[in-house]
Amino acid sequence: MKGQVSFEYIILIGVILVATIPLLYYGLSKTREGLRYQQASDAIDVIAKTADSVYSLGLGSRDFVWLYVPTGVNGVTVVDNTLTMNLSILGGYSDFTAITQANLTPAINFTQDIVKSGTHKVSIETYE
Repeated sequence: MKGQVSFEYIILIGVILVATIPLLYYGLSKTREGLRYQQASDAIDVIAKTADSVYSLGLGSRDFVWLYVPTGVNGVTVVDNTLTMNLSILGGYSDFTAITQANLTPAINFTQDIVKSGTHKVSIETYE
């Protein structure tokens, strides 16, 4: 009798684990993707706001920002006053765009370096 009760408890716990582990995995993956989404959005916003701030200070102004770039960045484009980051997320692609007051000119290796995940120190300055 005791053996049967123990076996039933083991089966019950197994069924509960089989039902909850996929739900836990799904929740964690959605949370991770949401975090990457927010990190990409923050990275673009920090660059744009700092560029606007430096632009408003005038010629020769410079500031440095530290930003975290998430994994899955496919590319960064800079055209006139628009900065766009393309991120592979949730099985598709998302573009994060920020528009600044000043025309942007990236440094020589900016678009190649910024796609690498991790923390980056970015210099933003006015020279025209």
